[in-house]
Amino acid sequence: DVVGRLRWQPSVTVEQHASRLVDMQGNKTMASQLEQDMIALELLQEGIAQLERAAQPQDAPRSEMDRLAAAQDYIARNLRADLTTAEIARATGMSTRVLERLFQHRAGRSVGAYRRALGLDRARTALLDDSVSVAQATEIAGYGNAASFGAAFQRAYGHPPSRTRSGKRA
Repeated sequence: DVVGRLRWQPSVTVEQHASRLVDMQGNKTMASQLEQDMIALELLQEGIAQLERAAQPQDAPRSEMDRLAAAQDYIARNLRADLTTAEIARATGMSTRVLERLFQHRAGRSVGAYRRALGLDRARTALLDDSVSVAQATEIAGYGNAASFGAAFQRAYGHPPSRTRSGKRA
C-alpha cells in the first residue's frame, strides 16, 4: 500500500502556501477565493506528485530492451544535427558507455549509426512520398549540411537524393 508507506515531507513552498491559505481565511472577495483555490490546487498537485514518485519502485531495473526502446524513442523524437550520444544517455538515465554497449549488443550498431540510418530512412520516405526538397530532406535526416547528407544518402542507397526525389525511385 503506497499511501501507508508515504511519509509526506512538505517543501518550503508548500509550507508557505499553507500559511498563505490560513492568512486568507475569512477573505471572501472573488479574487481572494480564486487565489485560495489556486493555492489549494498547487498543494494537491504536490501531494499527487509525491504519491506517484512513491509508487514507482526506485530500484527496479529496466530490461535492456526497455532501455534500448527508450533511447530509440528519444532519438526518433529529437532527431537533429547536434543530437549527441551524451544527450541521449542523459535523457534516458544511462552513461554513454552503457548506451553504446547496449546499442552494439542489442541493435547491432553504434548509437550514431542508428541515428544516421533513422534519419536517412525518414529523409528517403519524405523524398518519395512528400516531394520535399533536398534541403528539407537534409533537415529531416538530422544533417547539418546538404553535402554530408548527399554523401551519406549515396552510400546508403546507391544514388543521390535528387534522383530519389525526381525519379520517385524505390
